[in-house]
Amino acid sequence: MVRVKVGITLTEDTLARLEEICKEMGLSKSQALSMLVNKEYLAKYQDEKKVFKA
Repeated sequence: MVRVKVGITLTEDTLARLEEICKEMGLSKSQALSMLVNKEYLAKYQDEKKVFKA
């Protein structure tokens, strides 16, 4: 799987929350964001034909 570098801007509060999630789960920021995006996507489109497998 090809990885693409993405730059994002977060508020200080959101960054603090992300860092807390990372610390609790032992993940990097990239891993935590990937997990959260994929979890949300699958929850929203699980029953629709929009779900794709990478």
